Amino acid sequence: WLLKVPRRSWLVALAAVVSGPAHAKPVAPDAFCDSYGDVVACASGTVVCELCHTSTGPVAWNLYGEAVQAQLSDSGLDNAVFLDELPSALTAIEGLDSDGDGFDNIDEIMGGSLPGDPNSVPGKPECPEDISELDYPICQYSRRHVFRKVHLDFCGASPTWDELQGFVALDVDQQDAALHDALATCLDSEFWLGKDGVLWKLAHPKIRPVGSLKAGEDADEDNVKLADYYNDYNLYVWSQIDDHDARSVITADFFVVRDTDSSVGSTTYDVVADLPDDPNCSGCMEPMQPERRNGNIASRWFLSYFVMFTPMPRTAAAQAYRAYLGYDVAKSQGLFPITIDGGYPMDEPADYDSKGVQAPACAACHSTLDPLTYAYRNYNGLTGNGGMGRAMYEPNRLEILEPSDTLLHQTPEAGYLLGEPYDDLNQWTQIAGDSDAFAIAAVGDYWRLLMGREPAPSESEEFEVLWKDLKGKHAYSVERMLHDFIITEAYGAP
Repeated sequence: WLLKVPRRSWLVALAAVVSGPAHAKPVAPDAFCDSYGDVVACASGTVVCELCHTSTGPVAWNLYGEAVQAQLSDSGLDNAVFLDELPSALTAIEGLDSDGDGFDNIDEIMGGSLPGDPNSVPGKPECPEDISELDYPICQYSRRHVFRKVHLDFCGASPTWDELQGFVALDVDQQDAALHDALATCLDSEFWLGKDGVLWKLAHPKIRPVGSLKAGEDADEDNVKLADYYNDYNLYVWSQIDDHDARSVITADFFVVRDTDSSVGSTTYDVVADLPDDPNCSGCMEPMQPERRNGNIASRWFLSYFVMFTPMPRTAAAQAYRAYLGYDVAKSQGLFPITIDGGYPMDEPADYDSKGVQAPACAACHSTLDPLTYAYRNYNGLTGNGGMGRAMYEPNRLEILEPSDTLLHQTPEAGYLLGEPYDDLNQWTQIAGDSDAFAIAAVGDYWRLLMGREPAPSESEEFEVLWKDLKGKHAYSVERMLHDFIITEAYGAP
């Protein structure tokens, strides 16, 4: 049942379970985790809006949400009163079975199921008492199983019979060393890092390639040739390999070139200050000014495809937020409304482009999305008005794009990300890269890749250690994180 939704997303919604208009409360996550610090929501950051909602909409409550609502005194609660009342409201309904599935609310919360969904119930994995006749020690970490799994996941092929037998003959310490040696070898394999390899496929939803718009390598003659998004793939892979900083994918002021030695089928990725000039491919160049480069969220492809001709490029901000922080605003995830004095009325959305986003049905999301978007105020997409450079930073982009729209001209470049103020996209990416959300989303990508699912409740502690260590002792090295990943019980217990 777990989705890649960091805990703040549904807890903002949880805080809005009051009668009348839904008022999001960004203070709710910490308040909830003060009461339930051991649940999956707080340990791994992976929860869903469906805890209190019947859908991803912001005001459609399920039976558990209604039970919380009934315990709160007033629809106009300010933050101080809300923080005072929420713990007792949660405690008051712990013994209820809100969804009538036979399990109390507290048992469902602690067991990782949804107390408002009768089809979601807590359960424990069943393990056999006698494993002596089994090939693998079911429900226990198996080095033999991991040896085979590492080869399959990272090299794309099982070890040979002789390799497997040689591994089994080793003592435990030697087996541990052999597992890490196998992983290190596979992390340099073409299956893992080569063109169209595992890492390229992991980047697909972040880059969202469109073949008919591609320039450069593999472009069809009839393509529109907006940009060469292989540049984006190259940077993404580079950020994930060796001991490189994974945050570079959104902070880099450099580019990465890919070189493949066809004689041995070996691909390498190298940093360059600027891409080499190609007079036969104008769409291959990256014209962004060095001081305004921000990795793949300010690349020629990203700006051409997600900004295009838009004065207020909300799509660009939403894609960056979704791809690298794991928050999908369209699903009411990651909402941090910007308010005056911690309450209402909301200061945002200001609606500088007169799109009607101040309507109640729109404001709940746009009070977060629009302050995210301001960072792109001066990042031009495809518009060439007034001699503006495409896919470049233009200080007066909106004034040139819409000369008579004085309200639009008031759009700031500064805004808010994750509730923190920023001055421009450079600072936006620094806040994003240093956030827990970035680390959770990055590790979550690999968890889903290698496990085929979200973390189970029993795995939340291991997941939490992985993303915290990615930020801490691993200094954002994905490969170091993966060496820890393969020795988790989650990965190694069949």
